[in-house]
Amino acid sequence: MIAVRPGTDAWRVLACLVADEDGLTVEQIAAHVYPPLRWTEPFRGAADYKARIAARAAHEAGARARVSRLLSRLQERGLVETRGAPRVAEWVQERLHGGADLASLVRRAHPLWPGKVPSVAAHVKLMERIMGGDFPTAKALLKGDSSQESICADLAAWGLIVAPSRRRPTEKGVEYVSNNQGDKT
Repeated sequence: MIAVRPGTDAWRVLACLVADEDGLTVEQIAAHVYPPLRWTEPFRGAADYKARIAARAAHEAGARARVSRLLSRLQERGLVETRGAPRVAEWVQERLHGGADLASLVRRAHPLWPGKVPSVAAHVKLMERIMGGDFPTAKALLKGDSSQESICADLAAWGLIVAPSRRRPTEKGVEYVSNNQGDKT
């Protein structure tokens, strides 16, 4: 069983998730809990530069792996949500309940709006499927058509959906952090 006590890496991961309302990716958590390597002295040549770049890449890969393991263990304890399907952003749901047209919302969210926006039919179709609950998990979303991954990334970047790669704490996780906030070291 993982120890989630103030001061441990697991605690820092959970506290980091609780502090962010929109959820964080593994990369964002890793950058927060294990900051990237920084050097103060100048490079001593090309070999030194390459060695430092390799060291930074190894550090970041190790940090991502540690955070992934910690997230899995926190998930087992019920402190972090499972990676589910993408969810429609709250502001989109509010506008749709107010009578807005989905295609119009997607078109307006496109970065080229109000200029010449290319066809967003595939984006609208995927949004409809997400709203219909066709994807119980993130893996189900990415099965089949490989273009769905890039469309899903577009929708997340435009703020229309909350990407499945973002992790969030459960109510139990939020309560656990708030109850132990004074013990933080």
